[in-house]
Amino acid sequence: MTIRTLCLALIGAGAVMLAGACSSTPQSGPPLGTAAPAMSATTSAGESFDLADKRGSVILIDFYANW
Repeated sequence: MTIRTLCLALIGAGAVMLAGACSSTPQSGPPLGTAAPAMSATTSAGESFDLADKRGSVILIDFYANW
């Protein structure tokens, strides 16, 4: 196999992989406007938190763990 043939094979394989990566549909979450799942927890201050009570508000939930 010559260098030219090897280079053409590598370029062709790269093009096929790139085309496959570009044609796949991206993974996404639930559609916008979908209600969040029910969730309740206890805050670090010991207070209860129910996500349903915050309906209509913008909420950022940070699941943090220090292993």
